[in-house]
Amino acid sequence: EEILPYLNQVLYDIKHMDPVKHEQGTGVPNELILRNLQKLSEREVPIVIRLPLIPQFNLDEDNIRQTAKFVSSLENVREVNLLPFHQLGREKYRRLSRPYALQRRKALDAYSGGANKIKMIKALLESYGLKVTVG
Repeated sequence: EEILPYLNQVLYDIKHMDPVKHEQGTGVPNELILRNLQKLSEREVPIVIRLPLIPQFNLDEDNIRQTAKFVSSLENVREVNLLPFHQLGREKYRRLSRPYALQRRKALDAYSGGANKIKMIKALLESYGLKVTVG
């Protein structure tokens, strides 16, 4: 909180709204993450929400609707960035000698109907009054 006066904006990732699925996918629950975002939204710092779009994890319509409802209730959200899944992180994990759990996932653009899925998610978020960019 002490650094907030020095920030022009905050980039904040939301990976899943369901606490159980979030913990299964990331290894940590999301309650504190979402609570901190709510507290941050009460400040005057602009927020950019980053939503990684990960096949077989968070692309279902219910999760996107819950995310849109939550984000649209916040103050100071400038926009939502949709970040389609890719495999560029694989090399980073290899260099760190860490296992890469998403190795078998296809990039969203190669995912069946990926471009259409991204368009549908964008339109759904925009229907909640959110400004949405892709990439």
